[in-house]
Amino acid sequence: MSGEPSYAPKSSIGRWLDTRLPVPRMVHDQFIAYPVPRNLNDAYCFAFGLIVMPLLGPIETPHRLPNSITEAVLEKRR
Repeated sequence: MSGEPSYAPKSSIGRWLDTRLPVPRMVHDQFIAYPVPRNLNDAYCFAFGLIVMPLLGPIETPHRLPNSITEAVLEKRR
């Protein structure tokens, strides 16, 4: 990275858009040309365990099944 911009639009519309709204340049610099660390996968797994799993826990808890047909009928009457 020598400080020179690595993104160069090829079409005239792309150059016009890049001078007024440099979103394609930002996307290229941040997501394509940016070197990604090797341990980024560890960060995603850690975030999944800390954020997503506690949110999914109450949703995925098993519900109690009745032990007999009598219990099932009595639960339906409640």
